[in-house]
Amino acid sequence: MKQLLFVLLLSASFGFCSAGTLAQPITGEDLFKPNRISLPELSPGGKYLAAYLNEGDERGIFIVDVATGKYYPLLNFDRNNRLLGFTWVDEDTLYANYMVFERFFTQEIIDLTPSNLGKKSLGHRIQEPGYLLDPLRHQSDQILYVRTDEDGENEIVTASVSNMRIGKFTKETAFKHPHEGALRYSYDPDSSTYFSYHWDEEKETSSVWYLEHNQNTWKQLFSSADRDLHFKWLANLGNQQFAVLTNVASDRIAIYHYDARTGEFGQPLYLHDRYDLVDAEIDRSTGDVVSVSFFDHGRYSTKYLFSDSSRDLHLLQQAFPGKQILTLSVDKLSHQRVVGVFADDDPGTIYLFDPATRRAELIEYINPALVDTKLARTEVISVVAEDGIALEGFLTKPQSGNNGVLLVMPHGGPIGMRDYNDFNPEVQYFASRGYSVLRVNFRGSAGYGRTFADAGKTQFGELIERDIGTVVDAVRERFGYRQACAIGLSYGGYSSVMLTLADPDFYQCAVAMYGVYDLPLIFSASKFKASESFRKTMSEIMGDDLDELKARSPLYLAHRLERPILLIAGTEDEIADFEHSNRMKYTLQALGKEFEYHFYPGEGHGQSTYYGDQHQFALIDDFIRRKLGLDDFTSGTFSAIVADESLRLAQSFDDDGYYPDAQRAQYFYSKAARAGSFEAREKLGLDYSDATSEGEE
Repeated sequence: MKQLLFVLLLSASFGFCSAGTLAQPITGEDLFKPNRISLPELSPGGKYLAAYLNEGDERGIFIVDVATGKYYPLLNFDRNNRLLGFTWVDEDTLYANYMVFERFFTQEIIDLTPSNLGKKSLGHRIQEPGYLLDPLRHQSDQILYVRTDEDGENEIVTASVSNMRIGKFTKETAFKHPHEGALRYSYDPDSSTYFSYHWDEEKETSSVWYLEHNQNTWKQLFSSADRDLHFKWLANLGNQQFAVLTNVASDRIAIYHYDARTGEFGQPLYLHDRYDLVDAEIDRSTGDVVSVSFFDHGRYSTKYLFSDSSRDLHLLQQAFPGKQILTLSVDKLSHQRVVGVFADDDPGTIYLFDPATRRAELIEYINPALVDTKLARTEVISVVAEDGIALEGFLTKPQSGNNGVLLVMPHGGPIGMRDYNDFNPEVQYFASRGYSVLRVNFRGSAGYGRTFADAGKTQFGELIERDIGTVVDAVRERFGYRQACAIGLSYGGYSSVMLTLADPDFYQCAVAMYGVYDLPLIFSASKFKASESFRKTMSEIMGDDLDELKARSPLYLAHRLERPILLIAGTEDEIADFEHSNRMKYTLQALGKEFEYHFYPGEGHGQSTYYGDQHQFALIDDFIRRKLGLDDFTSGTFSAIVADESLRLAQSFDDDGYYPDAQRAQYFYSKAARAGSFEAREKLGLDYSDATSEGEE
């Protein structure tokens, strides 16, 4: 039976993924793959650790006995099952829910007994439709469950775990004070407070309500018609006072004392001077802020406000210098915690940390294939725009073999999305092949306050691209890049084309994936997108002057394109509707422009499989190398990697492949053969013999 791998004494520092082998192209198979481990959660008493493990053909929920370090498979999944989540009901009982064939919502109660540990148990199916609201760990054999009736109405019930195993519910267990129209409920066991969440379709207003212990009436906590507002309760402090995380009373998301009786916010309990907060911990007995979390220069960071609370973090930071440390699960009794340790050049490792013994036990690497691989580091680029606004970018340069090409990669959205300074498989794929990759959090990006995000609205093709250009100029001046290619997905696909149109001397190609190219089409691509609600939302984001939108649409500017472009799309894309890419393709064809395209049949807004990612990025790398005249690596140290990737592409384009295309198949078989693939050479020989035989006949 597998055991915990080793123990670290936290008296010295350890470095990982920094002293590996010489940098070289990393295969798509090693980068684009599911995490080996995810969702680790300690049982309430710290006896077990549950986690989702993916070991190729074998995947599912595993249990680790913390005392012995042994792993036990608990619930196996095949390719037709997709885990949604799980939680501990008590020390020896686990609740799990998952989808079967993406259609059937399935729930199970699983008992951990000496007789079934080590057996791949199916548990007990819960027949009643609904979801677990709270395990009520302070009450023996009791849980809160939200049951959904045939009309879609939700009802809270209290049930015993033993009854849940047979799906038994009775009227006597029903919650006495349901809230009509609730879309979902949540529960705070520390204050015994129920919360319900509502949406008023007519008024387009969302609201949060609460019901305290031994009370009969639901009270409104907060309501707003502004979808850009953030409001999250953190703690019920009593007497209708709450600690909340919000940007209602300030430009940035901060912690406030909130009086639910008057709807008034007090002075901020913590307000960062630049960044939005993403999480916080509150001492419920005093109302003091224990810790806050935010993305500092793109890195997840937690700041503890009391020295006693920060001791454990300092221990971990000393042991893992330069790493980002994220607490994933905590056992409140033993104070053991599961932590994720990761960085821009480290996909991450999961540890079980015991502050009493100052030990961190290695549970699992998130991507074991990359443990000995030297990955590229990312540098924060800070620039001030002409109007005085501070901008951040993230530049990842190759460890070796720099080919002098800068890939400018705008993020999607564009409003309310952002880039991070953490491990990114797409960035590492290109960096390992000699490219430098620049990502920019332009105005419109999340994390820097409402004013910063709102400034990107109606700025498609204008201020957003100028912000990107400001950071690009700073990078060019500092590092001297002379060749570039713009590459992006969704809004990033649109932006890539617009950047290339604006500066064809610098951007020598563009890769536009799943993009929007005809902005007026966004308002009419489907019945839903023609609705008043959607049009109102998109008008706020893009503007609604059709002439102006056309003037900022790549489709209507295609005659100005001077550089080659690669279009990638999914035929079932309903976000950036496939019609955008199809229209762009026909327009470029009619204009006689240099372009290539690959439309993935059955895919939506991006790839749905890791194989699709591997295929897509290998195709992109080949395109950029051809258009910029770069070394194709078909000879030399890395030819074996190129041979394998090219062969896979060739087979995908073969007559019996996923995307039959004789011309592309021939090209990639030839490339694989040049790189030394015996299988490709054999295939080309067969093709030649077949052609000769047909000619003789």
